[in-house]
Amino acid sequence: MNKKYSKLLSELIALRELLIADGDSNWVRGVDLVIQTLSSGNPDSLQKAFEIYTRMNSGKESFADYFCWDSDRKVMDSRNNALKNIKSNIRQQFSVCAKV
Repeated sequence: MNKKYSKLLSELIALRELLIADGDSNWVRGVDLVIQTLSSGNPDSLQKAFEIYTRMNSGKESFADYFCWDSDRKVMDSRNNALKNIKSNIRQQFSVCAKV
């Protein structure tokens, strides 16, 4: 694995863990595919991982619309803030990795 992708992979793993903690069994498979693709070591792995992640977030009822639900509003707000931050960090890291 390329070390320049380590921060991006770390954020993707954090996203995966958050989804699992939230009980998701759908979107986590897409995140797993992004992680697997990025970790493949292929020369075009960054571009392919970016395309997969972008497709997950495109269109109606996409991952962009995902939110964490909990009956406790404080817990829900905390999880959704974490989700928002992780997604922002992932976008930023894709951009940083593409420039290197």
